[in-house]
Amino acid sequence: MTKVLVARGSWWSNASLEDGWGEVDGHERELADLVVKLFHKECERAFPMDIIWTPRTGEVWAEQHEILNADWFKSELDRVYLFTVGDVWSAVIGEESSAQQLVDDILKGV
Repeated sequence: MTKVLVARGSWWSNASLEDGWGEVDGHERELADLVVKLFHKECERAFPMDIIWTPRTGEVWAEQHEILNADWFKSELDRVYLFTVGDVWSAVIGEESSAQQLVDDILKGV
């Protein structure tokens, strides 16, 4: 299938996903990398078509698909973005999170 550009912008770029984690070295760098990894994984799970995400530019490409709608897709990307960042942050501050073990491993230096 042909890939089409469905979203463009810094909202889904590495820089945006990594923002807010501090100096981004040591644990902060690992937490930022975890956010990027989980964002991509959640996108693959959430969308009914293959996607290509280019984190450097924030572009998301997807297969042409009959249910693909740019507004729907961007809304889902927003949801995935907010979920992923929130989930990792919740784990950092000790609240319930599906990323708890991954974050604990990072913070404990495992």
